Amino acid sequence: MYIEQELQRRLNIPVFHDDQDGTAIVVLAALMNAFKLIDKDLKTAKVVVSGTGAAGSSVIRMLHRYGLSNIYAFNIDGPVDIRHAKFYDPVVQEICNYIEPITDETTLHDLMQNADIFIGVSPAGVLTQEDVRVMASRCRCFCNGQSGTGNIL
Repeated sequence: MYIEQELQRRLNIPVFHDDQDGTAIVVLAALMNAFKLIDKDLKTAKVVVSGTGAAGSSVIRMLHRYGLSNIYAFNIDGPVDIRHAKFYDPVVQEICNYIEPITDETTLHDLMQNADIFIGVSPAGVLTQEDVRVMASRCRCFCNGQSGTGNIL
């Protein structure tokens, strides 16, 4: 993220980071269309994001800017919460401003209870069938299986 910010500062042209910006744009567009089709208000949706790297943090940032506020984040270290911001890298520190607080004991399965949206930008094997079963009716799952890592489910 630092390199992207530095390029934006120094260059007189738009700078586009595909992993960050491209993923976030596609996710928001897909969610807007999906929620229009099912006649649900996207801005009131409960969102769970697994993965807070370049793509996940950018998705969270974009969803927040669009007006979503019920966003939860989970990463390799567990639940992401503003109380632990000083221990996170600068990217995760920033997204702490856009996510709901959760406790250290919160599991991904706990977060999936009645979730409307799951966005997976983390390694394979994170989400179980039971996690999907406890989601809200007419829920949406977007999983980014990167080459070599397999799908998240």
